[in-house]
Amino acid sequence: MGIALKIKSVLYKHFIPSLLEKACPDRIPRTGENAKKVDCFTIAIDKMDGEPYMLVEGFCDTKFKGLIWSGSKYEKEGTIPLNELDGKYKLQITHFKGPSTVFYYSIWDLAYNYTTKLPYIVLFFENHIFNFFYKKRPLFSYKKMELLRYLIDDDLDSNKELKYSIEYEPRIITVLNLMGKLYSRRWSTHPQSQRSYRTIQLHLDALKAEGALKENQNGYYLTGVALSIMEKYEEEERTHKGSVRLNWFILGLTLVIAFSATIQAEIIKIPTIINFID
Repeated sequence: MGIALKIKSVLYKHFIPSLLEKACPDRIPRTGENAKKVDCFTIAIDKMDGEPYMLVEGFCDTKFKGLIWSGSKYEKEGTIPLNELDGKYKLQITHFKGPSTVFYYSIWDLAYNYTTKLPYIVLFFENHIFNFFYKKRPLFSYKKMELLRYLIDDDLDSNKELKYSIEYEPRIITVLNLMGKLYSRRWSTHPQSQRSYRTIQLHLDALKAEGALKENQNGYYLTGVALSIMEKYEEEERTHKGSVRLNWFILGLTLVIAFSATIQAEIIKIPTIINFID
């Protein structure tokens, strides 16, 4: 056994059992007063391509024990020797601390950051100092068409890796998820949170009434009408801006003509700068 593997083995034996003593339940509250009391860990082992493999439930000597991913859930019991972890699998440890979440992606990452508490110091500043200034700043009020543009861009970006239209899946939109994207995960702590939540909800209902959105049991999703509405709106905006520029040009031209006319009528006299006659 190499030196690095020996050190890893010592670190695993030191940290993993204590983390498993604070293993998370099946349901973890993430909002409200119950979320503030949360302090638990999940330890997962994934394949190198990101596919889930094991939910760790124990560590004995040099083996991980846990439930193997079947494609839809963790169910069958299995083990992974420590010497097979590197290069074949990757470790992810998730710490649910209050309403916040801290991720560790290796035993080295855990040993350093969990010991020094650096991620938790950052969370302290985020949850207290930054949150103080966040609450003082008013939430941006999205107009209906601004929200529709965001939804279209978000939907297109989420499917940009797909090669064929047959693979396209509508992106489900819920008010809660949308609020987190628009205003960050701290939106619920803001004094204007309920007002902004209701505004977004009304915008979504209005877009649904216009046919830009449809709704199912999971939430809203975009339709092809959304692009037609956005194209029409952008064309009207271009026409309006063109009209404004033309009006300003006509106003400027009118002022120049009026100024020239007053000079010719000698209502306004301009002193001669260079007298070519003399």
